[in-house]
Amino acid sequence: MTPQRQVKDYYSILRVSPAASAAEIKRAYKRLAFLYHPDRAGEESEGLFLLVKEAHETLSDNSRKEAYDRELNAARVCAQGAGTAKHDLSFVKDYIKKRDTRMGSGYTPPLKVTIVKNQCPICGGYGVRRDMFGLLRLCGWCGGAGRRDRRI
Repeated sequence: MTPQRQVKDYYSILRVSPAASAAEIKRAYKRLAFLYHPDRAGEESEGLFLLVKEAHETLSDNSRKEAYDRELNAARVCAQGAGTAKHDLSFVKDYIKKRDTRMGSGYTPPLKVTIVKNQCPICGGYGVRRDMFGLLRLCGWCGGAGRRDRRI
């Protein structure tokens, strides 16, 4: 799993809402730039000043702001865990309970056994395999069939 890249929240840095107009963003930048300017607040506030300047440069340009909003929304979705699958199998249990009552308590479904004849040992019966770049390619040994005729 790759580590997620942290996205700075420029809206909270400038203390404006994401729906703020260009005038509100400019007003917030001027107020904070005046407050954190190194000549006024000292050398230790230089990092905050540069952060406010970076936020203003990004949010004042419409194309950069749209790209930033997409990136910020994607980071928020990933942080909320929307990309991870959570399985709720309670519906399966309910279905099994209903099925058991119809079939009787001693009923066990038969096992399904699949016998694969002449399965390709290279691709495992899939007909494709990964090449050295990780791309799927047709299996050269079975020709994409997943099995090899013994007559050949």
